[in-house]
Amino acid sequence: LEKPVNELYENIFETGVDEMNWDDLTKNDMRWPTIREVHAYRCEVYTLVRNAILEHPAFECGEPHGSSSCCKIEWNSDAWALVMAFEHERIHIETSSVLFRELPIELVRRPKYFPPMHPTVLQTERRTPETSWTVVPAGSVKIGKSRDFPSFGWDNEYGERDVHVPSFRVSQHYVSNDHFLDFVKGGGYSQPQYWTQDGWKWKTFRNVKWPCFWVPNGPSGLHRYHIRMIFEVVPWNGSLPAIVNAHEAAAYTNWLNEKENLPLHALSSYRLPTESELARIRHAGAEQFAS
Repeated sequence: LEKPVNELYENIFETGVDEMNWDDLTKNDMRWPTIREVHAYRCEVYTLVRNAILEHPAFECGEPHGSSSCCKIEWNSDAWALVMAFEHERIHIETSSVLFRELPIELVRRPKYFPPMHPTVLQTERRTPETSWTVVPAGSVKIGKSRDFPSFGWDNEYGERDVHVPSFRVSQHYVSNDHFLDFVKGGGYSQPQYWTQDGWKWKTFRNVKWPCFWVPNGPSGLHRYHIRMIFEVVPWNGSLPAIVNAHEAAAYTNWLNEKENLPLHALSSYRLPTESELARIRHAGAEQFAS
């Protein structure tokens, strides 16, 4: 393509899905296109992309579909941009589910063939699991991927390094709504000492007082909540994992350390796992399963 399909629309649509105060909030002052106009734009883009797939030489391999040599697109190919768009669209499926969940409940409707909620969501009497710990043995993990890895990768995924991960303990269950409720009741959202500088800026900018998908059920001081799913609001279920972002999770661990008189950065203190530790959990689990 030598020029934008619609430069005005593309400037509007590039706004991030989780805006901070620097991210184009002035766009709310302009006239946004109607649904009909956006649909027409989508049809135009769809036609362009479809024709690119049908006509670009990178997709003309002459091999049966499914064979290992069919349409091998390298990272430095022009067609890599299309592969990136396919992966990005998959990401949008996940981010869109969050955006739907943030919309007022009266503006969303469960699609006819959308999968039902898992039955445990409505099992409000389920017992919240006690915090228990698993020791992950020390081991090495490989971080990153090679250029010949047989799938798409973002630029910051390439390059490999071996990392030795010392032994550590990890909780056997996610932090539950009930456990995170203690943090909310304990004033965790009103005390900056638990938050990183960026986390506190985010909290104050969004005026957050509890997790995004908790819906107050009565006066705020009572700390009674329902839970917002994508298309429904359901009764409180304290056994479900708390859905929070990294700022909130880090603040929770700092609050928990203070509550239990654990010094920060000590081996026994609570914290979020590192990327290498998460990879080690996955590898150690596979090793245990194989044995």
